[in-house]
Amino acid sequence: RVYPTPDGDLPSITSVLGSLPRFKTGIDNWRQRIGKQAADFESKRCLNRGTQYHKICELHLSNKIIPDNFDALPMKLFNNTKEQLEKINLIHGLEKSLWSKELGVAGTTDCIGNFSNTLSIIDFKTSTRLKQKSWITKYFLQECAYSLMYKERTGIDITNLVTILAIEDGSTQVFIENRDDWIDELHDCLNEAGTLMPRCTTRTVI
Repeated sequence: RVYPTPDGDLPSITSVLGSLPRFKTGIDNWRQRIGKQAADFESKRCLNRGTQYHKICELHLSNKIIPDNFDALPMKLFNNTKEQLEKINLIHGLEKSLWSKELGVAGTTDCIGNFSNTLSIIDFKTSTRLKQKSWITKYFLQECAYSLMYKERTGIDITNLVTILAIEDGSTQVFIENRDDWIDELHDCLNEAGTLMPRCTTRTVI
């Protein structure tokens, strides 16, 4: 996916990270293990589940009525995570398009607002099963990129990253990360992808 911006057409941060071997290899192995047909079916199912869940969350946080035409599973996931969503207020933006000339990428963040009274980049995710933190590095890198994009666009520095993960078994996971813990790895990924401007080099601690 490519975003047209005032600084030119920029690739999606999600696509850029997903194309890197460190993240792509696991998906490729999964597709080989269960077979192409099964993988295509499950990918489509999860995409539909996530798209509907995001839309429901957006409507709820916009104080709009949620129509009854959503599938049962996304509605269940929404209801299961509603307690966490109620911690969000003073919203700066929902489904907000951002870009960074320095990072060379663009994207759309789910929510920018206060989470438990702390201004945060907030992402809504769905999953078939519980996740270990080590499995979702890409989520934190995306959120880190959104934070840096928002700072470049507005001057507002947001360091709190929140991932709300709705699980099909009815449970909810919430991961809260410090953006600055992920900047070096994000720069390393974007250097590998060739999008990062030369002056945005990885920090060296002496």
